[in-house]
This record gives sequence, C-alpha cells and structure tokens, in this order.
Amino acid sequence: MSKNDQVISGPLLAVVLLGGSYLARKGIAQAWTGVTSEPPPADQNNNEVELSEAVTWGVVSGVAVGILKFALRRANYKGSPLD
Repeated sequence: MSKNDQVISGPLLAVVLLGGSYLARKGIAQAWTGVTSEPPPADQNNNEVELSEAVTWGVVSGVAVGILKFALRRANYKGSPLD
C-alpha cells in the first residue's frame, strides 16, 4: 500500500484517529457502566480501586481502541475490505 492509495492523510487522518479513539473510549465506558453498574476506574493508581478491576479496564479499553485505530487505518486505503 502506497501513500497514493490513501483516502485521507496527514493532519486529517490524525484528527480522524483521535476522534475515533475518543468515541471508542466513551462507548466502552458506557458499556462498562452498563455491565458493572459502576463507572470505569478514573484513577487506576487509587488504592480504593481493586487491582483486577484496574487491569481489566486497562486491557479492555486498550484493546478496543487499538482495534478501532487498526480498522480506521485499514479503511483509509482504497480497496480495503472495510470499504
């Protein structure tokens, strides 16, 4: 895939990736609240947050945002399966 195959590039791509990451995190936070009936841990260094809860939130949110970024970058190229 060359740079000429990209649909968008440069600063616009950065904005799309940042916006997508923000929306993904907000959606994951709502899903977390729906499943656990508690908001996601805001400060993972707080001793009141269980280690398992902090690790689970970190893994779930990190993986979801990573997958979204991968999908957005892949969809940015012409002829991608996501088109």
